[in-house]
Amino acid sequence: MYYNNITKNKTIYPFRFKTELEFEDEFGYRWYDIIQQGWVHDDDDDDDDDYNDDSMDYLFGNDFEVKDTKNELIDYYKNHIGYYYNNKWSISKQMIIENIQSIDYNKPKQLVYEEVNYNKYDYYIKTENELIEEYGINWNFVIDAAWSKDHMNYLFGSKLELNWYKYSLDKNGEIQGEIHVPTDDPFMERGYWIICKNLIKRKKTNIDYNKPKQLIYENRILKFNQYKNVL
Repeated sequence: MYYNNITKNKTIYPFRFKTELEFEDEFGYRWYDIIQQGWVHDDDDDDDDDYNDDSMDYLFGNDFEVKDTKNELIDYYKNHIGYYYNNKWSISKQMIIENIQSIDYNKPKQLVYEEVNYNKYDYYIKTENELIEEYGINWNFVIDAAWSKDHMNYLFGSKLELNWYKYSLDKNGEIQGEIHVPTDDPFMERGYWIICKNLIKRKKTNIDYNKPKQLIYENRILKFNQYKNVL
């Protein structure tokens, strides 16, 4: 069993849809244009109480009614393959978040060790010189980068934020496909630049992976203790 902390209900489903606030916190004001697959959003401020039948907004915070296990679900979504939900909506994993797993408080607490989950790499957009050395003076056309020199050159050598690429990483830490980098430039009405993986390089982070492992409780008892009264 699971607990949906938005609807305040127990549920059999391991995932729920994110709320509008969660989307804005993670992807910014134009989140519905930035996330993979795209969210059909009703942005009519005059109709806050009733969601448009042609929008997906009624899904905010509700359970994602698929009974797959976590590993099966993530595997299904790799490379941003959509899921045709309710025979209507194309869903990407950027739209969903885990529900809280119920905990058996009568079960003896078992101490276990878990590796702290660090990102091993930082990701950057290559510099123009690096792209010329790798692909030649016409690199933009060679890799079909759709790069606008008048508007995008400020991105050369810039570090990418985790939210822009975390759903595009494979198990080896390689970026697959393309990523979306938000922009306020009025030239780009959709609100983001499309960056192909050939424009991106990675560098190892300065993290000591030999440091002692972090001691935690099984099922993260301490983290979820606040929900004890509702589970």
